Amino acid sequence: PTAYVPEGSQLDKLAAQRAFTNYLPGFNIPMLPRELSDDVCSLRPNVRRPALACRVTVAADGSLGDDVEFFAAWIESKAKLAYDDVSDWLENSGSWQPESEEIAEQIRLLHRLCLARSEWRQTHALVFKDRPDYRFLLGEKGEVLEIVAEPRRIANRIVEESMILANVCAAKVLRDRLGFGIYNVHAGFDATNAEQAAAVLANHGITVDAQAITTLEGFRVLRRELDAQPTQFLDSRIRRFQTFAEISTEPGPHFGLGLEAYATWTSPIRKFGDMVNHRLL
Repeated sequence: PTAYVPEGSQLDKLAAQRAFTNYLPGFNIPMLPRELSDDVCSLRPNVRRPALACRVTVAADGSLGDDVEFFAAWIESKAKLAYDDVSDWLENSGSWQPESEEIAEQIRLLHRLCLARSEWRQTHALVFKDRPDYRFLLGEKGEVLEIVAEPRRIANRIVEESMILANVCAAKVLRDRLGFGIYNVHAGFDATNAEQAAAVLANHGITVDAQAITTLEGFRVLRRELDAQPTQFLDSRIRRFQTFAEISTEPGPHFGLGLEAYATWTSPIRKFGDMVNHRLL
């Protein structure tokens, strides 16, 4: 959208005031006019759109190269794909087939990328447990008729891993070349809450060093141990001692993701901070 929204324009000021798109059951309140968010800036098959692109080498083990590059480009989407169709195809079920071998090969490559990055993050960062999304089915008067649970499948994970990878690249470039940007930071525990969390864990037979869990690596180790527990009881108890995630113009670690720095730019249509990072990149 930065191709159509000049910095400092009335449209830019309106987007800054709204800050993000609000999603409510059955409808949304967009950050940008619908002519942009639902049409001009929306991907459509075989239609060229201006885009900000990121290029980086990903090794077979999921690690990233140092060759991160951002550049303006034109993108022409070749197909509109549905999460369940792609997931069924990758799981060898369902009747859907990609329209061409070129599209099939791209899906296979993205699948390999997803698995490699997920494994790398399991070892070197943190990966959230899969939890379903929920969709509300509404009646004519807006009443809730049904709440539908939608499990996260492999196609959802492909998009998630691709976005996290892109945002890690943005954080690195903004930090190393500019020294600032719009960062998502999460400090984990402060010193006082770390002591309280350690005491709760000790009461349940888990011994941790309160100072260690205030470090990124110590926090990663703790999160992996909590994820390995048979229930979410301890996890929910410990989360109340964690700090809230924040937006910062200075780079800092994101303990929740287990990453040294994280800056989003992949949703500029619905998040103003992402649009600012677009311009900086």
